[in-house]
Formats: sequence, C-alpha cells, structure tokens
Amino acid sequence: MMQLNSMIVRRLTVLAGAATILLAGSTLAQTEFTGLPIPRERLADWVSKPESRNAALRYWALASSISREQGDKISAVTWDTVGGELDRSKWPKELEAAAKLVEGELAMIGPGLVSASNLTKCDFELPLEEGVSVLLPHLGRMRMIARIVRIEARVHLAAGNADKAADLLCGLMRLSRHMPNDRTLISSLVGVAISALARDEMQYVLTSPTLTQAGRDALLTELKLSAKPDAFQFRNAVEAECFIFLEWVRAQAAAGQQGIDFVASLAGGEGETESTRLLRSLDAKSFAEACDMASKAYDEVLAALNQDDPAPIIAAISDRAGRGDFGPVTQIIFPSFSKAFESMSRESRKLEELIEKASVKPAPTN
Repeated sequence: MMQLNSMIVRRLTVLAGAATILLAGSTLAQTEFTGLPIPRERLADWVSKPESRNAALRYWALASSISREQGDKISAVTWDTVGGELDRSKWPKELEAAAKLVEGELAMIGPGLVSASNLTKCDFELPLEEGVSVLLPHLGRMRMIARIVRIEARVHLAAGNADKAADLLCGLMRLSRHMPNDRTLISSLVGVAISALARDEMQYVLTSPTLTQAGRDALLTELKLSAKPDAFQFRNAVEAECFIFLEWVRAQAAAGQQGIDFVASLAGGEGETESTRLLRSLDAKSFAEACDMASKAYDEVLAALNQDDPAPIIAAISDRAGRGDFGPVTQIIFPSFSKAFESMSRESRKLEELIEKASVKPAPTN
C-alpha cells in the first residue's frame, strides 16, 4: 500500500510540474521547489490508520500464501496422538514435518496472525443478499491458519518459550472472535472450532514452568473475553440467518414457479416429501404467507435467548419447525439452531473451566 501511495505521489508530482511549465513557462526556474504539491497533513487521508484497517484483508493475504501441498502436511497432524508431548524426538513424523514447515516456509503465518488479530475491524464483506448461494471460502482457510499457529505454539513451548506460545494462542482467540462478524451461523461455529483448538493448546502452556506472569495474564484476558455471554454472536447469527434465508426465499418466489421449485429442491434427498409437495402447490401470495409464518420461528428463538435457560426452549422450537408447526418453509431451510447453540454453550463452559484452573498459578517444581 505504501509503495502504491508513493507511486501515486510521484506521478502527481510529475503532472503538477508539467502543468506548471505549460502555464508559467520560464517562471518555474525562478520558483523554489518546496516539496510535495499536496499538503503533508492531507496525505494522512490516503493511508488508513492502523486501528481502522480491516483484519480480514490481512488474514486473506496470509491464507493465500499457503499452498495446497503445505496445507496437506499441516492437516496430517492428529493431536489425539500427540497429546502434551514436548520432546520433539518423540513427536509423530507428521508433527515434526509440519513443525519444520512452520519454522521455515510458513514462518510468517504466526506473526502475521498476531498482528492482524489485534485489529478491531474484521469484515469479509459477504454478499449476504445471495442467500444460500453465498460462498464462504475464507472459513476453511482461517481454520488452516489456526492449525499452523497451533503447531508453531507447540514448537515454542517445546523450546521452553511459553510466553511466545501464549502470544500466538492469544492471537488465535482473537481470530475466533473475529469469525462471527460474518453474521452467519457457520462462521460462528468456525469461531467456536478455532477457540476449542486454541484452548486445547493453552492447557499445556498454562502448566509450563517457563510461562511468566505476564504471559499468564495475557492468556487469562483472552479467555475471559471469549467466555463472555454470546461471544460467538449467536443472536446476531439468528437475525442474519432470518434475513439471508427468508428474504432470499421471498425473492426466489417472486420469480414465479421456477423460483418456488428451486426452494423446494433445497430439501435434498430423493423423491418428494409432504413439505416439498405443499411448497410447490403454493401460489406467490400463499408462499409469502408461508414465509411470514416461518419468520415466527426465528422470532421465538430470539425470544428464548432472553430466558435463563434457552437451550431446551430452542431445542423445542427446532423440533416444532421440523414437524411443520411453522409451515413448510422452515421444514426445508430452518438451520439447526439447537445444535449450534449447544456447541457455543459447551465451548463457553470449557473456557470458564480453564479460566478457573489458569487463575491458580502452579507451584514451582524443584
């Protein structure tokens, strides 16, 4: 960006000089050159302030630097077989190969992730108006970045640098909270998955004798932020899913029978079901009424979040939607809010458990 700005400034300088020659002729020789033709304070408007930059662009640039071959080597690591092993001579060959990759060709991923995650804004600017057709290629790439950073954290932990490992894992926690900004349920769940990955590695860092109090405090700060109510933005996801699906469905129906047939085809499976037959039989007016009926299911899920224990209420709503209590539309496109809510709630509970353990500094070993 800075190189591009410098190029623009140089070109503007040349153009300004040429214009001056044309307008003033030989008077240019009598004029002292005082620098850039644009006041220096205005140049600040051309360069985004660091705190206002978009982390999504940084994340995407990092992810784009990872080849498929490199990704395959990273994905070959299975942490169930690794556990908390810190002796590299005992690591599975897949982890050792991935570690060497992270120390070499992918060495920029960890620092880049930490830097990007410190930015407040993260918006991949998804075209949500495309409904079920919207593509989410960044989600898999963000999970790949998370896998790489966890491996780098383990490398540092094995080398006795727990604080460096903590710094990387703090970055992962911030990434996990950036993902729900997409305002889609699947993005929130990817955030949960990244949080779980980072949390799993944190348990080993927190018991390391090389972890300083500053490192412990940093981990606790990120854990507490991720354990806050609705840190994975379930409410926002429900509201957005209602818009994404129902407004998109309405638009399809407005196109006539072909659009209604397409919505019915989303049910999947072989052959017709009672809900798809009913849906295909509706005219445009009746279809719009079915969408209005479906929106009530989303409203009830949102209302359930105001209760002390939303989980059983949301589960009951999902069951009713599946039975057709909210019409045929919800039988086809209603997301599995119940399972998603339970996944987020489970991760929040595990974060709170780790916070409790982390708050007690282990006794020094002799």
